[in-house]
Amino acid sequence: MRRFKRVASLAATSVVAFSSLLSVGIMPTAHAAGATVTWTGNECLNTSDMNMTTATNWSGNVAPVAGDNLVFPDNPTCRTPVNDFPAGTSFGSISFTHPQPGTYDGTTLTGNALAITGGITDTTTGGVIEAPLFNIIDTPITFTGVQTITETDQYSAVALTSQVTGSSNLTFNGAGALYLVADNSTYTGQLTANGGTVLVGDTNSVGTSSGLGAVINDGADFDLFGCTAFDFAGNLTLTGNSSLIVGDQPNPKLGSAISSCGGTAPTPGAEVYGGPADTSTVHMTGSITLGSDITFAGTTGQTVIAGPLAGAHTITMLPGNTGKLVVASSNNTSNLPNGTYGSALFTKTLSDSQASTELDVYGNNTVTLDGQRGNTTLYTGAVLKGSGTTRDLIVNTGATVAPGHSPGCLNSGNLTLNGTYQVEIGGTDPCTGYDQIKVTGTVDVTNGNLDAVRYNDFKDFKQGQKFTIIDNDGSDAITGTLANLPEGATFKLDNGTVLGISYKGGDGNDVVLAVQSVPATPDTGFGLVAAHPLTTLAGTVLASGMLVGLAQANRKGAFRR
Repeated sequence: MRRFKRVASLAATSVVAFSSLLSVGIMPTAHAAGATVTWTGNECLNTSDMNMTTATNWSGNVAPVAGDNLVFPDNPTCRTPVNDFPAGTSFGSISFTHPQPGTYDGTTLTGNALAITGGITDTTTGGVIEAPLFNIIDTPITFTGVQTITETDQYSAVALTSQVTGSSNLTFNGAGALYLVADNSTYTGQLTANGGTVLVGDTNSVGTSSGLGAVINDGADFDLFGCTAFDFAGNLTLTGNSSLIVGDQPNPKLGSAISSCGGTAPTPGAEVYGGPADTSTVHMTGSITLGSDITFAGTTGQTVIAGPLAGAHTITMLPGNTGKLVVASSNNTSNLPNGTYGSALFTKTLSDSQASTELDVYGNNTVTLDGQRGNTTLYTGAVLKGSGTTRDLIVNTGATVAPGHSPGCLNSGNLTLNGTYQVEIGGTDPCTGYDQIKVTGTVDVTNGNLDAVRYNDFKDFKQGQKFTIIDNDGSDAITGTLANLPEGATFKLDNGTVLGISYKGGDGNDVVLAVQSVPATPDTGFGLVAAHPLTTLAGTVLASGMLVGLAQANRKGAFRR
């Protein structure tokens, strides 16, 4: 019966392909099933026809037949082939082979459902860590027999965005990523990952909780990933290291990044610390088995392990992440007790000069820049310190810029301050006595906040002293004012010193703090001595005489005893 259906399907598709070729006056060259056919997309350049049954979209003007191996190479224009073969038509393997990195976004295969028997291979290159290059199969797909999906480049990915069905066991190998983002509740096989990252975006991405689930071996990792929160029901076995264990922020073995599709995605090609934070909560309700100690990191607000947690091992939180891990296991036999676990602060000092490399810093990360970077963006919870130089500096709401090494100067191009500027005042000279940002561009402080503090208990304030906290070059005016501090406003430091603020100070366009008043010296202690020296001297003599008399009286009393 299976052979009959295959032959019938082959006959039907051959008729369609033959008719299509006759319409353009080209006769196909016959070939036996199992051949390798390569997509060219030539016809789509002429008529926008991207159908897979159109022969002129394939090398040699020969359309594939059931059982053929399909190859989709570098094609900067016609890269969205449409499977118009009858639904369920079975092919051999699918290969994405793109030899020219960075020329386009990858292939997206759409259309009718299909089946394959020979696995998927992707040798694409050209992506970057924040923006991997995707090759997408957006048609329902059935795997027949044990098969392998291979991704050779660490910044490329195969994405199966429609339903995966069948009972075949799948193995994922390589260095890149495999995305499973559909409801694959009818898939009953087991997914085994020996490398790269498996990312899931649906409750049943690796089947239901009654299925075999996923085994993530040494050298691979597993991430919950999506634009909206979901509860993950699949079963997991996690063993060994992740796909990246070196560097400042290695990949976690188990990760959770629900906000990754948000509007604050890292800049492609940037140097990134942390990731976009989210307040969502996701639950892992399937069984989790620890085959070794593993690591966790996430930007999802809370990732809750609610199902059984087994294995005499523990989970370690990687630093520099905002998400919490909540272990609320219904049956916890691991070495990690139920409870809530947070990530430690990550700190990094950058002393080298990379003027063209952009820098993105997210919450729970503090970067000290003593070298040079390109455009720098700080997100909620991030802190930037140091005496280095950035191109443009954007301090978003909830982020903090704190120049120097208590105190010091930071240099930037355009400055946009919507977050907090922490100014330490410990002397009267910029860079050594108090903090300053030196700007060679525009300055916009609209809705920014000022946090002025005394450094090292500095007290030597004198009325009229001035502190230029933003040195704005050129003649362009400051845009906006800091929150609750309009031109001429005053505020008080913790020791009572009153400072006033101007956005027209210095050479006319600098942000300057000026001492308006200092607290009066109280008439006690040394202040009293200084103000009334004769009275203090007389009191001291009298007190000394009384002490001598008391001492003598005590001495006599002692002799009487």
